Amino acid sequence: MNFIKTRFFVNWLKFVFIILIFCVPRSFYAQCSAEFVFEVSNSNYVQDFFVGNEETAPNGITFTRDGTKMFISGVSGDDINQYNLATSFDISTANYIQNFSVSTQDNIPSCVSFNNDGTKMFVAGKGNNKIYEYNVNPGYDISTANYSQNFSITSQETKVTGLTFSNDGSKMFICGAENGEINEYDLTTAFDISTAGYVQNFSVSSQDVLPTGLSFSNNGTKMFISGGSGDKIYQYNLITGFDISTASFMQDFSVSTQDNSPSALTFNNEGTKMFITGKIGRKVYEYSIPNLSELCINTPLTNVTHTTTDATGISNDGVNAANGLPSGTNATWAANTITISGTPTVSGTFNYSILLTGGCGSVNATGTIVVNPDNTASAASSSPTLCINTPLTNITHTTTDATGISNDGVNAANGLPSGTNASWLANTITISGTPTVSGTFNYSIPLTGGCGSINATGTIVVNPDNTSSAASSSPTLCINTPLTNITHSTTSAVGISNDGVAGLNNLPGGVSATFSSNTITISGTPTVSGTFNYSILLTGGCGNVNATGTIVVNPDNTVSVGSSNPTLCINTPLTNITHTSTDATGISNDGVNAANGLPSGTNATFSSNTITISGTPTVSGTFNYSIPLTGGCGSINATGTIVVNPDNTVSAA
Repeated sequence: MNFIKTRFFVNWLKFVFIILIFCVPRSFYAQCSAEFVFEVSNSNYVQDFFVGNEETAPNGITFTRDGTKMFISGVSGDDINQYNLATSFDISTANYIQNFSVSTQDNIPSCVSFNNDGTKMFVAGKGNNKIYEYNVNPGYDISTANYSQNFSITSQETKVTGLTFSNDGSKMFICGAENGEINEYDLTTAFDISTAGYVQNFSVSSQDVLPTGLSFSNNGTKMFISGGSGDKIYQYNLITGFDISTASFMQDFSVSTQDNSPSALTFNNEGTKMFITGKIGRKVYEYSIPNLSELCINTPLTNVTHTTTDATGISNDGVNAANGLPSGTNATWAANTITISGTPTVSGTFNYSILLTGGCGSVNATGTIVVNPDNTASAASSSPTLCINTPLTNITHTTTDATGISNDGVNAANGLPSGTNASWLANTITISGTPTVSGTFNYSIPLTGGCGSINATGTIVVNPDNTSSAASSSPTLCINTPLTNITHSTTSAVGISNDGVAGLNNLPGGVSATFSSNTITISGTPTVSGTFNYSILLTGGCGNVNATGTIVVNPDNTVSVGSSNPTLCINTPLTNITHTSTDATGISNDGVNAANGLPSGTNATFSSNTITISGTPTVSGTFNYSIPLTGGCGSINATGTIVVNPDNTVSAA
């Protein structure tokens, strides 16, 4: 009986052993080949670790590649401090081990970095503005560090604060507080600073004038700067990996809640954790970054991969939109790798879960894909027509998902009239200003950030000021004489003040101005004399414009009555008779004897507006003279009577 029990127990142990070996699921891991991590805007604060006992001014941080060792550089100790982590990249498990003094080389070590296997350590020294290289053997054991060489960066930066390398060690990058910029160097031999040559710089001063640390994503298409003046982490996207000339600012993330003096930053290998040193708290702060992919709708997804062990496939292999994936994408399995690929045709946040098949256990590959919709821009709030040099009532467009516009605040950009610009704030484009040129402006303002190639469009019509030509003539004419029409050509106006009303606009009585087909016509018969400087206000259109000119209306000539109506004897000199005239320039038959009804022996002459009748009449009679005035206006005669008596006579006896 005991034998049977013993055999049963042994067989039971064998069964359990087989179960433990073959049927207990082995974990798989997922690591995204696309760099949809390293997105600081998604960061969440997790925990912190106090390093103030070893360093009261921490300003540099790095880890071993496996995350089991952390290194802090600091000014107060002039050294590098090493901590071991029981759990990779979990600072709550950190334990101080040792330090290494660099004071012989520099008393202000601002940051620390290693080559890929930890056999070289690099320290940036602010005291002498040099990069120092140390040999370390075995790798990452700083107790074995031995100073090797240095490289001066004084020509580019005198206040170095950050240091990092490209993955292959062919590029070195530093940041500093002197000019608020990143400097790039090429190394002809990987991780050998003696072969470094300066290439170029990139200013970050528009975001922060005090960059204190820098780091890159694995493929170098994202660069991160810790900022001492803004207390933020700034993210830049690079079109070409590790080529800072292709960098453009994308977003920032504030760390001021944890520390308002961030001095350095780094990431774990996958970009799912970010670590920052803070001088105020004298701590290392850990943040988690969600493992999500973010892309634009209708944009090919950079393949996302999960590596599996022991599974033989997945559910819904190759099926579009299965497993919680967005429409247009699918997951396939081959050679222990799940590959998610395709082009999402719908937007949203997709938390996928892909069940592994075969093998043991119920295990799912999980992650998140965020598909952003295309930007949108509403129609313009108005399509105004306005006058030149008149303030524009603001035009607005409401946007979604964009983060800005091209040429924000730039005068006359994007097809807008000179004197106006477009600015973006809080999802609203505002077009404002005072146009200084006329015309029809069909503007198109490209949205930036977000997804799609979207433009806010509209039309602004700016009318020019009215114009009026000079008068076709500036006449001088006689009163009560029809005026030869005067014309003014106009543009843009639609009428005039007092159209057709005689005597207004400072025109003479009997004369009026009318408007038709962009022409002002002044016509009529002036009934008053004088000099008339007319001013006719154009109406409609733009501006305060007047058609102006001068009309001179001369009055009719005048002549006074004669100074006397004499009766005199024949052959007796006539006492001069005078008539005073106005406006005339002469008389008919000036100086001609016996003309104009005067008696023979007398004549009339004109001088200085005076007619003078003189002479000695040689005939007797009653003479009613009429002397026409010449020149000036009207038909006016100077008239009077001269009686010439004959000599007395006596008959013969």
